[in-house]
Amino acid sequence: MYGDLKQNTTSKVTKTSVPVVQVERSHIEWLEKQVDGLREDIKQAREDSIAREIRLMALLEHKIDTIQSETSSDKPVIRGVFSKLFK
Repeated sequence: MYGDLKQNTTSKVTKTSVPVVQVERSHIEWLEKQVDGLREDIKQAREDSIAREIRLMALLEHKIDTIQSETSSDKPVIRGVFSKLFK
């Protein structure tokens, strides 16, 4: 009859022909060492960047101090440059 549900009498058997890939523990350990090495590289790069920034700021401050001591007429120019750099 129309609208009646029929019961499924066939059984489903699912077979996979794809073999399960086994990952060796040595590969996992190698990848973990690579990740640790990259993290250390990032940490070192950050430290180098901060040290470089500190040195550059010290040089810039020293240069500004020497310029200000030589001529006092350049103060508006220096303030204008810093106001553009540090907005």
